[in-house]
Parts: sequence; structure tokens; C-alpha cells
Amino acid sequence: MNRRQKQPGTRISQLRAALFVLACLMISSAPLAQQTALEEAPQAKDPNAYQLDSSQSYPGGIVQLSLEKISDTLPLVRFGIREPVIIEKTQAWQVLIGLDLDLLPGEYVIYVKQPDSELPGYSIKFDVTQKNYPVASTPTVPAPQIPRRIEHSRFSDLDFSNTGQPTLPLRPPIPEDWEDSFGRVETGDIDATSETQNVSQNFIYYLGDKPSVVIAPQNAIVSRIQRAEPPATSTTIFLDHGRGLYSIITGLADLSVDTGNGVVAGAVIGKTVNDIGGQAIPLAWQTTINGAYINPLILQQLKLK
Repeated sequence: MNRRQKQPGTRISQLRAALFVLACLMISSAPLAQQTALEEAPQAKDPNAYQLDSSQSYPGGIVQLSLEKISDTLPLVRFGIREPVIIEKTQAWQVLIGLDLDLLPGEYVIYVKQPDSELPGYSIKFDVTQKNYPVASTPTVPAPQIPRRIEHSRFSDLDFSNTGQPTLPLRPPIPEDWEDSFGRVETGDIDATSETQNVSQNFIYYLGDKPSVVIAPQNAIVSRIQRAEPPATSTTIFLDHGRGLYSIITGLADLSVDTGNGVVAGAVIGKTVNDIGGQAIPLAWQTTINGAYINPLILQQLKLK
């Protein structure tokens, strides 16, 4: 009789003991299960993540910005009123911001807004540093074959622009040594007004002793051809590499392309030319990022991050 009364209590005790052990196992295994779930869950991309390279942030240089790629839609990036060149990489957007040769040193701001994100846009500050370009006194009678500065009112005669992604780095239009005159300041009586002026050259040039073949620095669309007025014989060609990157080459003859043609890197586009007196005319090469003149040698040596 007594044994029968003890059996229910024993079973209840055993059941309680089993429940306690099970509860302990559940408590000890919960953090591990949560940790495993966190490890297996994909990490969310930070739409505001970026890397800034300002090692060449001086007038006539560039700033490189790498943005986290959260979608296949181009991000919105602005530097003042200018749109930079945006290049798609596997995991990021590579942004090239041209710093015009006439830009003053100081602190500047880049505005960024990621697409497909509810987060507001944000600003990135960087400094433009001073670069001391060489200074040369202007002779009383300057050499007419070397221009002091080359300006253009427009870069295209087409009703469309090249929206394709540009290919970098660029290659020189002639595979020879170029005179790096970019940024060089000429000071003196520039226009015979008896006033001292400073003019910064915005190109590099090649001056050979015989006609040479000129090639396209990279894939592009011929957006404009500007022929000089007689008796001058040289021609300027504008190459749209895509998304606001242009090469402008002045001093050409015997063009083998026309406006609207597509060219591939290394394709022959013309030859250098001599003037009517037989003297060689320098071949000038300019590059612009959305209108800002930058040193072509930077884009020739550029290594994307």
C-alpha cells in the first residue's frame, strides 16, 4: 500500500528532473543557434561606405572616390555643377572627379546619393592643395607654333553623348615622349597691352621632325571635328570616351575618321602636319572630365582602385 503511494511522487520527480535538464540544454544551446544564424545571414551593405583617394587633389589633377555598390543603378554624384566620371567595378563604383586647372586651393565638398536607398544623400569633404607649376617669362615675340592656352566653346556637334563606360588608362596618341607643358605658367605682356598677365597651359604636346601617325587614346566616338581657317592647315578632333571623359587632339591632318564615327583604342585617326613653310606643327593633347581640363599624363598612368 505504501509503495503504491510513493510511485506517483517518484514519477513526478523524475518528470521534473527531465524537464529541468531539457531547459538547461535549451538555454545553453540558444546563443550558439543565434550565433550560427548571424554567421549564415548575408551582411547588409552600407550605402554610405566609401574610400577617398586625394593624393592627386590639386588643380589639374583628380580625386578618386570608391562607393559601395548596392545596386546596378549609377549613384548620383555631384561636384558643384559638374558630374564626375563613374566606372562600374565588381563590388564598387569608381568615381573620377576632375579638378580644373583654374581651381583655387581650399576645402571642397562632393555630394553623394545612393540609388535604391531610403537614406538621404551625404557630403564628403576633401582639400585641394597647391601645386607649384613651372613659371616661364613670355618672350617679346613668342614662338607661334606653340600655343599658350587652348580653349573650346563646345566638345560635340552630335545630338547625343556617349553614355558607355570609358576604358582606362588612356594611351598617348603618338607612342613617343611628350612635352609635359600642362600647368606651366607664362607671365608677361601676353597680348601686347603692356600689362603683366599669367596664363596656364592646359595641354601637353609632341613636336616631331617628320609626319607621324596619330591614334585614338582609347575607345571613343568622334564627337566633333574643327578645321582651322586658311592658311592654317591643322585640325582639332574631339573624342568622346564616355560619361563626360574627352580627349581633344589639335594639330592633325589627313583625317581618316568623320564626326559620329566610333573608333577603338589604337585606331589611326590622322597624321601630324607641317605648316605652309614646311615647319612641324606641334600636336597638342588635352583631356577633360565634364569640362574640367586635367593633365592627360594622369589618365595615362591611372590605375583604378
